[in-house]
Amino acid sequence: MRKRKLILTTAVIVFAVVVFAIYKTMSTTVHTPRNTGKHRLQLPGYFYTLPETTKEAYEFAILEHKALKHMACYCGCNSIGHTSSKSCFVKEIRGDGTVILDPHGTGCNVCVDIALTTRDLLAQGKTLYEIRSILDSKYAGYPSTATPYPPR
Repeated sequence: MRKRKLILTTAVIVFAVVVFAIYKTMSTTVHTPRNTGKHRLQLPGYFYTLPETTKEAYEFAILEHKALKHMACYCGCNSIGHTSSKSCFVKEIRGDGTVILDPHGTGCNVCVDIALTTRDLLAQGKTLYEIRSILDSKYAGYPSTATPYPPR
């Protein structure tokens, strides 16, 4: 009986690890209209199970990726090739407007905070340069991507 429980438990754990690994490595395609304006995006698949703040961060990253390309990320993702906060959410934007998402941001509170802080400070009228300075101060001592500063 114990051997059977052990085998079943091991199988469940292995299954969960495999599913999680697949989940974390898959890209998700989002088709966005050219003029999204204030359109609320519907994120596909597994995004519906994520916290609201994470969904908001992805929506902001998709719609305002040009702002996030000027924001460094401080979670250590430079070790996986990320070059800015944009990289944590958006892997690629194709010529037809198709956005390929990076799932990294789904499990990283630092990335979500950077995106939502950028969004909120832009709404307050801060410039990209000011926002970057604020984030650099907030995350001083954290590993950072080598993201160039935005123009003043």
